[in-house]
Amino acid sequence: MGRFGNINPCVDQIYTLAEYALAGETFDTLPPVAKELISANVKVDPKFADDPRRVVAQRVVIQRRLFNDLLNLDASIRAQRHEAPIQPFRMGSSFLRWWQGALHQKTIRTIMEDDLRMRHQLVHSFVESFDALVWLETCIAGSPGEELAMIQAYRDKLLRPIIKAVNRSLTYLGEYILAPWGDAAKDGLEVLWDSLEPDGPAPTYGSWR
Repeated sequence: MGRFGNINPCVDQIYTLAEYALAGETFDTLPPVAKELISANVKVDPKFADDPRRVVAQRVVIQRRLFNDLLNLDASIRAQRHEAPIQPFRMGSSFLRWWQGALHQKTIRTIMEDDLRMRHQLVHSFVESFDALVWLETCIAGSPGEELAMIQAYRDKLLRPIIKAVNRSLTYLGEYILAPWGDAAKDGLEVLWDSLEPDGPAPTYGSWR
């Protein structure tokens, strides 16, 4: 529960992680986005599809890219909110009345209709890329069909903490929209940075199973 209890204008933008859907697929049956990602990496590095360490390294790269994109976008949203001529929401007052007034401001409508949609798409594209890399890594490991549940568990162990951090940072962003105070901005930044994989070798499927 946040600083304003269950009141948060971003609650409808929380990202729901779908089940892993690529286990057991062949390259030809992968979604176009997954095939394009793998093909692009192989074009740059012909050994990419044969070395799990290269695949895992790319997984770390796309996570850091996602967080960098979110940090920049969230900073832009906070700057817009800071300039909007709207009084901070205060507990005990009517959220519905306050929110109806806030939505009369073009800045707030832009945040809710454009910026948060872009944020959601950034996360969704990241998940598609992440799943494609998990597929490739587990294929390199020669995972048989009976390991489908294990592959799902491996992917979830890696991905769910990232999505949890992304959603927590979104709730802090929602709190900042309600009342542009520094603590919400600071907490949103920290929750993303704290969830980054530490420097050093990242876990691989071969070492995990």
